[in-house]
This record gives sequence, structure tokens and C-alpha cells, in this order.
Amino acid sequence: MEQLEQRIAIKYHLTPFDQEDTARYITFRQEKAGAKKSVFTSVALERIYEITEGVPRKINNLCDLSLLVGFSKNGKMIDPQIIEDIISDGALL
Repeated sequence: MEQLEQRIAIKYHLTPFDQEDTARYITFRQEKAGAKKSVFTSVALERIYEITEGVPRKINNLCDLSLLVGFSKNGKMIDPQIIEDIISDGALL
């Protein structure tokens, strides 16, 4: 780890997002990926915030898994049930 530390020139700690910023972050990422509208329900966005506590890395991981599971189920929207399925399966964030 010391070798890695020596290669890092700048360190920055992101503070966790609040619930509103979490939803905006997810929406922004979808727009940048070319989505015309959100595929996450508002309740799913709330649940993502609760689980990830607004930590961007955890948000990214949970959203990626949610999209993968939703796609595998031929779903059109990511709802809270998909989020709960991921968590109950013990997916690590």
C-alpha cells in the first residue's frame, strides 16, 4: 500500500450526498449515458439513498447491479423490489 500512497499526488474526500443530491446524481449519470427518462422509480431512489447513505461509490455499485438485474428480468423500471432483491441476496456494496 505504501507504493500506492506514493503515487497519489492529490487526495480528496467526498462527503456523502443527501437524499436529493443522490437522486440528482443518479439522474445525471443516466442522462450522460443517453437515457431519455429515468428508469428508477422515486421510491427506488429513496431506497438507494437509505442503503448507500449517499456514498457515491456505493450508489454506483447498487445502481449498476440494479440495472443488470432489471435487464435480466426484462423490466422497464427499477423499482424497490429489485433493490431489495439485491440486498437480500447479500450483494456487497
